[in-house]
Amino acid sequence: MGAPTEWLVFLEFNPHVLAGEEAELIGKPLSEVIHARSAKQRALAGNEIAGWKIMWSTMAHMRRKLKAAQNEVLDAAFMASAFDNPKYIYFERLDKVAQAISHVILTKTRISHVRDEQQQETLENKKRDLQITNEEITNFLGKLRADEQSWNDFFQLYQIAPLHIIYEDLCDNIAGVIRDVAQFLRVDIAESVVSEIENTQTLRITRSTFEQDLAAQYLAAATLPSGTGGN
Repeated sequence: MGAPTEWLVFLEFNPHVLAGEEAELIGKPLSEVIHARSAKQRALAGNEIAGWKIMWSTMAHMRRKLKAAQNEVLDAAFMASAFDNPKYIYFERLDKVAQAISHVILTKTRISHVRDEQQQETLENKKRDLQITNEEITNFLGKLRADEQSWNDFFQLYQIAPLHIIYEDLCDNIAGVIRDVAQFLRVDIAESVVSEIENTQTLRITRSTFEQDLAAQYLAAATLPSGTGGN
């Protein structure tokens, strides 16, 4: 049916993701942005694969826009038309308490990635002044559970079978996860490429004393929903 450009999902909620030569895409229908950025990704990768990270909050925003526009295009049908042959990879972290604490720290420090020792030192300095309550952790755990249920409902409704990746598995065995993703996407990947990624990646589970103490205090004081973890 072609890309439903009449489905006006604008990037007013996150315009900073576009800059420079892409600035002209701000305010455009989401389908145009997807096609433009996907084409750029495919050109850089040298193949027909383009990846997008979509949080449920973004998906919910899309659905509200769809409903407001009284568009009859179903969610999955839109995704299939905006993306070429979409495949879903569902990413989950088992230790929900650690994930919640990381999220609260992110919202308070505005530091999402640590790539070197200087950034790590900056983050640690900011954490010393943080006051994080059990209520803040519990609130995010509730949102996390609701978002996970929404994705599961979406997959079930449209009979989508995503590749399920566990964050802890990715940290422990990145090479194995890369092979699983390549097989799922039906693309060939050389073992030399897998080895290079494995030898240069810095992804690992790290918890400073600050996070460990917060998790211990929370687990000791809170009544947790089942499956929230705490390892």
